[in-house]
Amino acid sequence: MKKLILFLIILFLPSILAGLVLYRYYPSDSKNLIEILKVKIVKQYPPLEMYIQIERPPIKKPISIENSPKRVTLPNVPIFLNSDIYEAVCGEIPRINLSQTFSGCAYCPKYLAKVTNDNNFRYFSSVRGSFLRKGEEEAVIFMKGCGRSDDNGSVLIVRKGFGGWRREQLFQNILFDSPPLEFKDEDGFFIFVGKRTKSTQVDVHSELISVRINKNGMSEKILFSSVLDTGERCTEMLQISFENPLKKNSKQFDSQIEILSCKKGFLSGSYILHFNLNENDFKPNFETSKLMTRIEKYGELK
Repeated sequence: MKKLILFLIILFLPSILAGLVLYRYYPSDSKNLIEILKVKIVKQYPPLEMYIQIERPPIKKPISIENSPKRVTLPNVPIFLNSDIYEAVCGEIPRINLSQTFSGCAYCPKYLAKVTNDNNFRYFSSVRGSFLRKGEEEAVIFMKGCGRSDDNGSVLIVRKGFGGWRREQLFQNILFDSPPLEFKDEDGFFIFVGKRTKSTQVDVHSELISVRINKNGMSEKILFSSVLDTGERCTEMLQISFENPLKKNSKQFDSQIEILSCKKGFLSGSYILHFNLNENDFKPNFETSKLMTRIEKYGELK
């Protein structure tokens, strides 16, 4: 019996000493090791759970719906690589940077009616869908540059076939200040809405426009326009500026405007323009229609 006890002491003594040294100099590590051993023992021999205390993680309280973080849906921005779309837009086969995101051409493609020295055809935004033919994989690509300085935008419609993307149609002199909002009418065709600004030495002319592109071509409609005089003196015209439109849902968008009137107290202030998609066309709601009528009749007031 004594030999057995002596054998067990010799067998476990190094482990005990190592454990004491670990506990003395590395208390946090030894605590974690002990907890791991306790968990393994309990898993191997469940009845011992009554005698071995195991640290359990605290139970997290469920987060109420009111206090839960809001989910943010990122827009589905189509990304083209140079290998995908470069030839269709730029008119030449890319030789380098095939796997990079398409950003435009460092020259004006030959198919453009070039009227400027700007040799930079830049990517602006794009939307994938069916535009000219239902069921086809197509895309509308908005480009900037290689046009008149005040309206240097171009719109290309490309279609994907067996040989890749190819250019189908081109529309020039279309430019938005920022990537336009996207809507679909009852027939499934896209309507793009955005702000367009043209500046001169005397004023800033802004327009809120909608652009419809389909198999019949392109149509443009001015929903609202304003002029902001850059001079210091107040003129007989209303001074109006407005922000880029914001999409509320699939059928509505808003745009905030600021009005400054030379006639004290008349119309000056901040307003919101509301437009609804009705019968495949955007129209102002009742309050916005009244405001637009008052703006139009401002010059008749004395």
